[in-house]
Amino acid sequence: MTVKRSGTCKPSVVVRQKQGEYLHYKIVAQGANPQFAFGCAHRHILSAENFSGHPMETYQWVYLKSPADADAVDDVYATSVMFMAATKYSLTIEHRATDDSVVETVCDMTFESGDPTDIARSSVEVFCV
Repeated sequence: MTVKRSGTCKPSVVVRQKQGEYLHYKIVAQGANPQFAFGCAHRHILSAENFSGHPMETYQWVYLKSPADADAVDDVYATSVMFMAATKYSLTIEHRATDDSVVETVCDMTFESGDPTDIARSSVEVFCV
């Protein structure tokens, strides 16, 4: 079965990490046991199991808020969702300023599938300056 995708996701974003900008991620899942992974070209960063209270409906995290988060000035970060037990995921990535205000919405996507073997992936190239 093909994953139904709707929404938009920019291919890249410039994050002025030295000025305190960062990315805020939010996944809202419908289904019994959401499974997702987040990582970059160099490494796996986190999974649904890393969250206290998993399984749950809403997962949120920030990335690039700490200078130690970036391992390259130009990297591709991807979020993958698995449909083993969940049937719908909404992914929002916001580029935020140091005061937590939204600079821009980088990604606002919804993925749906009834096939437990399906996987959907969304990636964004991030330039840290």
